[in-house]
Amino acid sequence: MDSDATDVSALEGDPTQMHADSLARYFVTMRDIAVDLDRLARAEVPPTCRLAADERTAREAGGSLMLTQYIQERAATAARFLFELHRSTLEVDPGQLTLDFVLLYPTMRAAVENSAALTWLLSPADRPERLERLIRVLRRDVGQFVANNKRLAASRNDSMPIPAEMFDQLATAMETQGPLATNYLDSAASAIGLDVRATQGQLQTATPIAGVYGDNSLVHVVWRFLSDLTHFSYSIMKNQEIAEAEGGGPVRIASLQLFTTTTTLTARDALQALQHATRPESHP
Repeated sequence: MDSDATDVSALEGDPTQMHADSLARYFVTMRDIAVDLDRLARAEVPPTCRLAADERTAREAGGSLMLTQYIQERAATAARFLFELHRSTLEVDPGQLTLDFVLLYPTMRAAVENSAALTWLLSPADRPERLERLIRVLRRDVGQFVANNKRLAASRNDSMPIPAEMFDQLATAMETQGPLATNYLDSAASAIGLDVRATQGQLQTATPIAGVYGDNSLVHVVWRFLSDLTHFSYSIMKNQEIAEAEGGGPVRIASLQLFTTTTTLTARDALQALQHATRPESHP
């Protein structure tokens, strides 16, 4: 797989075609990375790799966390977003680059989020830190799921054609399942020998991105920009197409180059982290 995208400054010819060719190369690279991520997400994990050793550590301590399953599911999710970026830009009208900004920006944002999360989970050299991060992520996922379902249960509106029992059932389920899940994670952390309080630390969506790349990094800035663009009106996005940067190039082209470069970078980092975690070792 050739993962090096062509530098736009090195291209010659018509400026419009020049930018289109450069962007297309990034989307092809995203697809190639997605193929490898998806393959690893579906493959059996070698018993002597680091990921399998982490799983054994958790299980032997009595703290089954489904670590491998979670990592592979996250890799498969990242791959799906990358596949979609390739499909929506290069397969809608074969031979032409299609840019549907209403869909492009949130898909890029999701790809960056999932890729950075994978890298953040797998990158620590210290096993306890990797397991601590996993429990923090699981706790965040459980907490958000329970909290949002509780909000749904509390939003009963008699004007809506929804049986009242559904709200009651949802509320009851969350009152039961929420504590069960969090208590289980506390027990697992304790069994593994982790500081339970450390695993209870708040985890924001941006934490993995900032943790891997830094608060003021290009990746963090791009992710925040993509998050905002997801909520912009279409007219604002359209205005980007005609606004010009210094030198006469559209602002949209400059931002798209940064967006595609960043999405590709984070995806490549995630793939490398997963390859390292699943590589057979003599002494995992």
